[in-house]
Amino acid sequence: MFLLEANILVLLPFSTIINNMLKQAVRWDYITHNPNLRISKPKRARAKIQCYSPEEVDKLLEVLKNEPLKYQAVIQLALDLGCRRGELLGLTWDDINFKTGKIVINKSLQYAYGKTYEKETKTENSNRVNFISNNTIAVLKKYQKEQMERKMLLGSKWINTNRVFTTDYGGDMHSDTPTKIMDQIIAKYKLKRITFHGLRHTNISLMISKGVQSQIISRKVGHSSVQITDKIYSHFFEDEFKAVANVMDEFYLVHTKIEEILFASIYLMPSFYHIEFLNFFYFYWVVHKFYQAIQKK
Repeated sequence: MFLLEANILVLLPFSTIINNMLKQAVRWDYITHNPNLRISKPKRARAKIQCYSPEEVDKLLEVLKNEPLKYQAVIQLALDLGCRRGELLGLTWDDINFKTGKIVINKSLQYAYGKTYEKETKTENSNRVNFISNNTIAVLKKYQKEQMERKMLLGSKWINTNRVFTTDYGGDMHSDTPTKIMDQIIAKYKLKRITFHGLRHTNISLMISKGVQSQIISRKVGHSSVQITDKIYSHFFEDEFKAVANVMDEFYLVHTKIEEILFASIYLMPSFYHIEFLNFFYFYWVVHKFYQAIQKK
């Protein structure tokens, strides 16, 4: 099913079409309520996230050096930004500041019914500013120079979209092209098979492994909320959960040792010193822990 929106055909799920029809029927008083609201939608099993490890990323970047500049730019930029495919294809050269490494993501390029069209990003939070590595900047500069040379060669035949990633004649790149590039490189060098979207997962998993907070990750990749990040990538945080468990074990161990010291000390000293000693000892322990916390900051 589809909807004509701003002279563009937009695909909609069949369930959404039915729900919209029933909602409109309620407004027109044809029915008293929307029966679709009482239906529990079946939950789809979430596919296992596939991504590259740091070692596999190193191998990918190494083999990319043997590939055309366009291939290098497509994959490295996707890996650097962790962006969606449509966001990558929607980028223009005006969105990139080579001096600062800043890149603006504020649109998406989609493909439907034989043509591409530009639309807003997936969510409001998807409009964001990111930064790219110096290595990727160097690749993009070389690729831009190559693109400009081809533009001069083709002259009036060149389609001036100002897109970063284009066809050989300057037109909008097809949404399937990044996937085909990725598949071709994987097959050629016998790399682990992941999807092009797997580069987004790889970017996020690398940030998690480096201890980047989920709030920062959520903003960087344009998730609608930090809860989405935590839900989708919860298994990548297992090491952090284990670290918390180890901290608690350490606390229990320290607490047990303190109790042993206290009881031994109290047993050996006169009874009228017991309260004073307990107060002093706990005060010292609290101050010591507070000092340690400040040092860690």
